[in-house]
Amino acid sequence: MHATMMLDEVRQLLSQLWLGAMPAYSWSLTAGVIDVWRGDRHCHLRALLPVQMPINNRIPVEWLEMAVASVAHYQGGLAVNPEDGGVWLTRSVELDAGEPALVDAWLNLVEQRAVWLDQPTSRG
Repeated sequence: MHATMMLDEVRQLLSQLWLGAMPAYSWSLTAGVIDVWRGDRHCHLRALLPVQMPINNRIPVEWLEMAVASVAHYQGGLAVNPEDGGVWLTRSVELDAGEPALVDAWLNLVEQRAVWLDQPTSRG
């Protein structure tokens, strides 16, 4: 019941965002955040992963392997913030795709993030 209530709240917030009633929303989660914001033609989503880019700026092979597998199964990409080394899963949804597409993208991003969190390389 609690998960259903949470999903209903997420759907309501995403609906408001989709309709332009608010420009952005951020969910604080264990070990990170998920941000969603509305642009002119797309809604953009990103999820912070609990890893940092190494000081030598070389992407670990394990991350590349996870990225390939992740992008093969989920739409979106992997991005590194050059200012702080934060690693983000990213996704965009065209506004023309409809509100259900945004909800699906959010749910897929949460699932994709959970897959990354289960990996030994993300646990430090």
